[in-house]
Amino acid sequence: MDKYSKFSSAFYILLMAQIKGDVIDDDDLNSALRKLHESMERKFNISFPVSMRVFEKYRENYFRPNYITEDMLREHIIPILDLIIQARKKLIWQELNKEDLYKWIHDTFSIVYKFRNEREEGWNSEKLLRDEVKSKHIESLKAYNE
Repeated sequence: MDKYSKFSSAFYILLMAQIKGDVIDDDDLNSALRKLHESMERKFNISFPVSMRVFEKYRENYFRPNYITEDMLREHIIPILDLIIQARKKLIWQELNKEDLYKWIHDTFSIVYKFRNEREEGWNSEKLLRDEVKSKHIESLKAYNE
């Protein structure tokens, strides 16, 4: 059995319904993808890089969700809306099944833990990464552009 088959099908079902012409609100897709990301982060015990400022304070290169404090948040470097658009294209043109789509989502999952007052968002939040931790993000970008 594929390691992605046990994740909720909500995102896949909503995206397929939207492709078939059903009216699916982008906020519902956004929420479903965020929940899927959180599930993957827990299931695969994924840690993500921290911003330069977070590193200066905590001297840790990577955090997991249970490490973050109230003054921090997770910033998706590849914006959620861009991931949804790209996922839609993959389902239409490459006819991916749920497991293949979820593998791609896992491969493109790239966030940075930052302080709430750090202004960089989305693609611009890539600037927050220290050179020492950019390799995971570079792999995510390669998967995104395939």
